[in-house]
Amino acid sequence: MTDFISKGSGPIDESTARTAPASDSVQVIGGHDGTGAARRILVKSTGELDQPALETRLGAPADAAAANDAATAGIIPFLKRLAGKLTADLGQAGDGAAGSDTGSASLLALCKRHLQQWTVLLARIPALVSGRVPVDGSGVTQPVSVAALPLPSGAATAANQTAVQDNGRNRTIETVQSAGVLEVQTSATGANFALFASQACRQLTLLNDTGTDLEVQRGGTGQALRVQDGMGYTFRGLTNANQLGVRRVDQSNTQVSARAEWEN
Repeated sequence: MTDFISKGSGPIDESTARTAPASDSVQVIGGHDGTGAARRILVKSTGELDQPALETRLGAPADAAAANDAATAGIIPFLKRLAGKLTADLGQAGDGAAGSDTGSASLLALCKRHLQQWTVLLARIPALVSGRVPVDGSGVTQPVSVAALPLPSGAATAANQTAVQDNGRNRTIETVQSAGVLEVQTSATGANFALFASQACRQLTLLNDTGTDLEVQRGGTGQALRVQDGMGYTFRGLTNANQLGVRRVDQSNTQVSARAEWEN
């Protein structure tokens, strides 16, 4: 910008502006802007700048905040509007805690709410004892016994049979709680079946080492199952060993003793 000085109120003359006497009363300071247009600034008799246009753009300290972002107002009203919006969004020191996590509240009010929730949570956590969280009055974390855990209906236990799939059919895996050995002597009347002694069991395995073939009848009736000499067979689905009777296949009156293992 080219600066120059002119006295009086006549047209600005750049050729004389630089040579104006120092004793002259300076009333106008002016120059050309970037477009070549002449611009001037008026000076009051007190020596103060007289810039009504500049004051209009800035605004006065007493001006109210702008009504909206598109209002015709000075810079000061818009700064006041911005300060008001920041105060509403950020909050003030006197704001109470927000009533909910999703309600309309300032940032400071939401922070106060969450701090209150943390205070409640921390109050529910017991103090550590030797670096551990106490779970009872002793201050020592207690072991949990699996035997004491509540089990749902039908849960597998040592006393239950577990069903498994075998080619689409349910098979039962027997769990043995107790076992022992029984011995039975064939009848002196070879045609009769001799029963095993009374013993609660779920299955009984006959090992035939008598030197002769034996046959076993279940429940005292029906056909008998042949167990050859030197062979063995397990009878399942029992409740007692005395459900099985044994005799020689040849029905000889010569008595032999057969041994079997019972399991329950």
